[in-house]
Amino acid sequence: MDLDEFGRAFFNALYDYRLPVALASAVAAVVIVVIAWRRGWFAAARRHPGRSAIALAVALAVGAPLTWYLVSPIWIRTSLVEAGPTAAPSPASSPAPSVASAAPTAPPTSSPAPATPEPTPFAPVTLASGEFEGTD
Repeated sequence: MDLDEFGRAFFNALYDYRLPVALASAVAAVVIVVIAWRRGWFAAARRHPGRSAIALAVALAVGAPLTWYLVSPIWIRTSLVEAGPTAAPSPASSPAPSVASAAPTAPPTSSPAPATPEPTPFAPVTLASGEFEGTD
């Protein structure tokens, strides 16, 4: 299995569990904040506000795009997942009007009515196929 197939399989499986993963990430963030509070990291950040601001700016500048790149496949699908089109019912399958409810019409003529060709049922045809390559 090559790396691309592995990544696709991993993110397809992860997409199915995106809500538990988001919940677990929120719980992990709370745990990290509690650990930081108990170890005194917030007090150290208040003692050195300039250094803390620079570290926070660098962490956001690097972390936000990297996080989006790694996490976006969980929420954004790159393949279409829906049922195919269905065939419309043909006029031949619709019920014919009953004779009792039909109003009298003009007398029939000797020439037959022109035959209309019945529509062909829907048959899917593959026009093109390939691999989508456009994002990420």
